[in-house]
Amino acid sequence: MIKRILLSREKVLPYDNSDNSFVQPLELEYYITESPPDRYMVNEEETVYGMSVVKKAGEGVIEEEFIRNYSCSRKDAENVVKILAANKVTPLELPYIIDDLLGV
Repeated sequence: MIKRILLSREKVLPYDNSDNSFVQPLELEYYITESPPDRYMVNEEETVYGMSVVKKAGEGVIEEEFIRNYSCSRKDAENVVKILAANKVTPLELPYIIDDLLGV
């Protein structure tokens, strides 16, 4: 079972270039996730950490993406989530940013 812990909530005011105005505000939520390790992992007693980004408009969820098994270190996962929140990374961008951070 995956447990999500909210670390940050950021407001984003998108700009509509077609009529030079701002559109409905969006909210980005950044979570750290905790889950048991997969069976193939070496140390099966440890918890593994990942991250989740959720984009909302009003009360509805528009997009959500998560990365599982990022690290066995909660601190490492939290540091990455803080970087994501500071840069207002969206769910769509999350896998690409993680690939860049990992050097893939």
